[in-house]
Amino acid sequence: MESMLIDEPRWATSILRVIVLGLAISCSVLAADTARAQDLDHEGEAEHLHRNEFLFIFAGTYEAAKAHNIFTLGVEYERMITERIGVVGTLEYLPSEDAWVVVFPVAVGIVGGLKVFGGPGMEILSRRDSAAEHGTQDSSSGGGAENLFLVRIGAAYIFDLGGRLSLVPNVSIDLVSEEHGWTHAVVYGVSFAIGF
Repeated sequence: MESMLIDEPRWATSILRVIVLGLAISCSVLAADTARAQDLDHEGEAEHLHRNEFLFIFAGTYEAAKAHNIFTLGVEYERMITERIGVVGTLEYLPSEDAWVVVFPVAVGIVGGLKVFGGPGMEILSRRDSAAEHGTQDSSSGGGAENLFLVRIGAAYIFDLGGRLSLVPNVSIDLVSEEHGWTHAVVYGVSFAIGF
């Protein structure tokens, strides 16, 4: 019980870092877009398709091996290559596990606001969590992490809120390569997107 109280400030600090980073990027994006809009001629040169999108992720992760849900925060950047295909970079933080997930999927628009995505990634576990998960005592004095390869597949639906804003509910499955084989986690949640 005491160790959880000691870890809580670290969770709060990490969550705050993700939120501050997301807000800083959003402010930069909005400022750059405002400057670009002022430079455009008002006779229709503006691009109708938002080629870039930045998302704030609020989600839950259900880990089948541990049979419990984990609150998840994150950010995502998507660059549209064509009207239907985009490349994505996702960074998520799972505070209760002190783990990071980095994924680089390709997204494909199917019909309307429906899109599917899939790609490789990595789950980065702190050494403390890795030792606890494998039932071993961590005797090393230095920090460190265990990196687990994963593949994410999923689907999302984009609800346009007008202008550059949209709401994106999504669900995905992470297939994670662990020491004793593959396990899976289901990530579900909602993202708030800003297009530019």
